[in-house]
Amino acid sequence: MRPSTIAARPTRRSVLLATAAVGATIATARPGTAGPSHATTQGPNQTSPKGGVNLAGADFGTIPGVHGTEYLYPGPRDVDYFGDLGFGLIRLPFKWERLQPRLGAPFAPAEERLLTDVARYATGRRIEVVLDPHNYAKRRIAEDGWSREHQIGSAAVPSDAFADFWSRLARLFAADDDVLFGLMNEPVGLSSDAWLGIANAAIGAIRRTGATNRILVPGVAYTGAHSWLTANNTVMEGVIDPLDRFAFDVHQYFDADSSGTRPDAVSGTIGSERIEAFQAWARAHGFKAYLGEFNGGRNPAGYNALHDLCQEMSANPDIWLGWAAWAGGPRWPETEMFNLGPWKDGRIREQTAILARYARPQSSNAWVTEGAAVDLDFARGRVFGVPSLEAALALGAEAQESGPRSVSDLADRKGIRIGGPAGPLSATPGEALLGLMGGEGFTLLIETRELPSTPSAVDLLRTGTQPLLRRAPSGAAEFLSGELLRTASQPLARWQSKRRVGLTIDRVQQRAGLGVTGQSPVEGRAEMPDAARVAFSLGAQASSGGYLVRIVAFPRFIERADMAALVA
Repeated sequence: MRPSTIAARPTRRSVLLATAAVGATIATARPGTAGPSHATTQGPNQTSPKGGVNLAGADFGTIPGVHGTEYLYPGPRDVDYFGDLGFGLIRLPFKWERLQPRLGAPFAPAEERLLTDVARYATGRRIEVVLDPHNYAKRRIAEDGWSREHQIGSAAVPSDAFADFWSRLARLFAADDDVLFGLMNEPVGLSSDAWLGIANAAIGAIRRTGATNRILVPGVAYTGAHSWLTANNTVMEGVIDPLDRFAFDVHQYFDADSSGTRPDAVSGTIGSERIEAFQAWARAHGFKAYLGEFNGGRNPAGYNALHDLCQEMSANPDIWLGWAAWAGGPRWPETEMFNLGPWKDGRIREQTAILARYARPQSSNAWVTEGAAVDLDFARGRVFGVPSLEAALALGAEAQESGPRSVSDLADRKGIRIGGPAGPLSATPGEALLGLMGGEGFTLLIETRELPSTPSAVDLLRTGTQPLLRRAPSGAAEFLSGELLRTASQPLARWQSKRRVGLTIDRVQQRAGLGVTGQSPVEGRAEMPDAARVAFSLGAQASSGGYLVRIVAFPRFIERADMAALVA
């Protein structure tokens, strides 16, 4: 979030730089010196990220301020509310100036107690705590009457002072592995090279205390995931942690400039789109990450974007260790667009209800069977190619209105059973069934990427006996020409590029039997009965590094011009 104004009782997230005088429906669209090796391998039963919230309040108000007036630490009631909903992590923003009023000096006892009381209470409930000095790589000092901010690394606030601060804080929590050290909130105003040196000095100071806690390292330019590469945060490949126990802390909002200052989401898939480049960079280098801030406004696009982003992180557990949405806490106004606390009448807020669905880490069955099948991402309507089929996609009015649908677990490790509005479906490994439901048509977008080389050509995706997607020995994957998918006797409309093929049908009609009537889908319209099914046979086992095939299934007909752009 990019701060702009200050208020004693905040009305928007912009107050979080409070030191100047003091965002459920289904989505409808999609170096420094080298440190230790960070290589990771995705494997069996990998868990989804641990979900949490920021509990703001201790970072509000004037500096130094009075607790209970200008600022307020969250209490047991705040922790319990989110803990009872299943959130397993809280990010705890506070101000460096209040905890350590004078650089290099011991912590203020009263402030230290306020901080440790919250952290100890949360970890006593087995809730992880991310300590977050919410200072933007700046702080005020008593010597000039707290009148202005000084950048870390300046003469007034040297980097050694920041390292000293973290060495003291690390000693307080070194015995508690459920406490994570978030080095700094959203550094801004300094270069990535300068910040890397400051961060490495702080990490070294932490490790010299004997603390083994995980350290969360942000980048510069507000540590935006969307701008990670363009802001030169790739320099952060040079992070040096003697224990190699760190992760990158990135933030991502859904409004036009990613600042989190407006409730409007650009689209229902903007979150996953904006983290895509960072995610690819992290995977290429074997890095882990936390998403330290995000949210969507109280509107359909915001809800869709929340589903989309949470599902994207859940689908990539080799990257994402956890996330904390913005924000709960005791001082938010009732009308604050990102307030995650309960409404005054006790009702759960819309965003909180969505987030709670993804908060508990779930063990993934993505690698339990041999042969390749598909795993579904309901929020995005996407099917990720992994060697296990866990669910089938039912696209209907209920799914569109209520958002992602829960499905039955694997009945056993030899096959799958899926419950849906059309009744149970079943398949064996190597075959995937998509139940295509609903009245407004559907679109399938199938894509692939470069794959590991193989001794011979392999059919990755077949429709009936016809290959749709083939991997060459070189590892290149290509869509095959010709009539690739038919419903009864008619093909679906089809668009194709080098890596993607799009298939659409305009209307799904509720009637018994399996057949197609109406105009040719090549002309953009066809009709299909309810519960028509298209079966794909998938060949070859997915490598542990990523997907072989991704099938995007949208619960609506996508117009010709939009489809052309989608497959480009």
